[in-house]
Amino acid sequence: MKKLFTILALVSSIVLNAQSYGRVTVYSNAGQQFLISFNGVRWSNNYQSKAVLEYAEDNDYKVRLWFPRNTSPINFNITSTPGYETIYILEKDQYDAYVLTLESKFKFNANPNPVNPTPTVAPTPTAPTTPSVVVITEMKDADFKAKLASVKNESFDDKKMTKLNFLFKDEFVSSAQAAELVKLFSFDSKKVDAGKALYKRTVDKKNYYKVVDVMTFDSYKKDLQDWIMKNP
Repeated sequence: MKKLFTILALVSSIVLNAQSYGRVTVYSNAGQQFLISFNGVRWSNNYQSKAVLEYAEDNDYKVRLWFPRNTSPINFNITSTPGYETIYILEKDQYDAYVLTLESKFKFNANPNPVNPTPTVAPTPTAPTTPSVVVITEMKDADFKAKLASVKNESFDDKKMTKLNFLFKDEFVSSAQAAELVKLFSFDSKKVDAGKALYKRTVDKKNYYKVVDVMTFDSYKKDLQDWIMKNP
């Protein structure tokens, strides 16, 4: 009996630990070859167009990418969720700079096979089911306009920024929606701050030129562009 309890405890520990893992996939749809490291650990020494981190223990990862004939790496910040596969696509934005865009996230079976399972009769084969994919999209137009109006009602830029951070901290927006929000600010310096705040929550970063174009002065446009290059 004691041996049975030991085995059950071991199996429970394995299952719980497995559920704490996530999976991260990074790939290039255009076939761009790269080397990649996750939190300082090199995934492979061979250039490939796809990398899969099977046992992602951390929620946040600092990713570095090296490309052939380019010795300087590019840095990115990505996230992982236990029990989910998170997929990022490597592509280029309107400035011809590489960006990692969150493509999808879906739940996968992270549990290992049971120890010494009891043999069972094989079920009748059925057609495989397509896994449900959580696709992140921008806010619905009605919800966005309601929160846009709430930010617009504030009289001063500082209060608008506070309201923006509060209302949109858990929302995803499109570049066009981000541009509408940035237009609400009176001064270019505050428009830049708003553009930076919304960038991480934008689903189509390759179109972020729409936000850059909201700036009145070239110096502030360059300020935001330079920041985007350093914070892909």
